[in-house]
Amino acid sequence: MEKEVFITIVRHGQTYANIAQLWQGTMDSPLSDLGIKQANLVGNSLTNEKFTNVFSSDLIRAYVTCSEIIMNCSGCPTTDCNVFQDTIVKEPLLREMNFGILEGQAQSSPLVQSQLHSLFGKPDLTEEEQRSIRFPSGESYADVGNRAEKFLNQLLCLNIFQAQYPAPAHSLVVTHGIFLRELINSIQSLCGLPKFFAPAGNTGIYKLRLVVKINPSCDPEHIENIRNKLQSVELEYLKQNDMTHLNDLLIDNLNGKSNNAVSDKSDQKVKTLDSYFSAPKPQKS
Repeated sequence: MEKEVFITIVRHGQTYANIAQLWQGTMDSPLSDLGIKQANLVGNSLTNEKFTNVFSSDLIRAYVTCSEIIMNCSGCPTTDCNVFQDTIVKEPLLREMNFGILEGQAQSSPLVQSQLHSLFGKPDLTEEEQRSIRFPSGESYADVGNRAEKFLNQLLCLNIFQAQYPAPAHSLVVTHGIFLRELINSIQSLCGLPKFFAPAGNTGIYKLRLVVKINPSCDPEHIENIRNKLQSVELEYLKQNDMTHLNDLLIDNLNGKSNNAVSDKSDQKVKTLDSYFSAPKPQKS
């Protein structure tokens, strides 16, 4: 048996913590005025999509972004503003990484910079070793990856085995930058493809098409790990971090109509978490 599945993944809009360059993982921060505009625009850009199910991180920045998409989407399960909340499945698995003691700290603060260097600054760390390092009182990349794997398993079980749709299933997933990358790489791994560092701007859109061939001996009533039930999975990226819906905001900013940039850039002298993970890592024999 062969099934076609579509997944659209969106990162939340800009928050006040993004503007202040604070570490926000499980700490919540509302969307900024610009973030609300971004959420509205990403909703408008997806207005013709037909989603069969909708999932959002339960953190407010993702949920509000998701709500804007639903309210602007003619192809969503409902556009009635009085009941659209019931359409969205709030899923804690979709939360951002828990940064522990660094939650709410400024990126440039001595605490953040010293912790990053202490935890990830050893030059001989392999990628696997880095991914296993937990922030004090928080999570590791491997922890987030495990959450992403669990969610992907649940999502594919729903769309392939449990739900009956007249057309291919199309899931909307609204989440956060690090979780988005981990989810993308879980899908890459499922398809036998190498991992990569997937960029994710505020309201950046990934749209994926999967063609799944199912093992004919598969028992849909007893599925713990969907990887063991699939013969093959083909993957096509229809959108990768698509942010063209923000073009008008960029034009307004260039014309001096806005005091906010569409994306914030950090001081180049300040080390970020991404800077430790985006570079190639040594391989141990």
